[in-house]
Amino acid sequence: MRGMPSTDADNRLMVFSGNANPPLAQAIANHLRLNLG
Repeated sequence: MRGMPSTDADNRLMVFSGNANPPLAQAIANHLRLNLG
């Protein structure tokens, strides 16, 4: 979150995807600046 200090919760956030829509999952992860888990 912009303007807010980083917390442990920020560091634990992960995105997982099944096989339904991998491009959508990757787009969401990219937007959140995360890797898919």
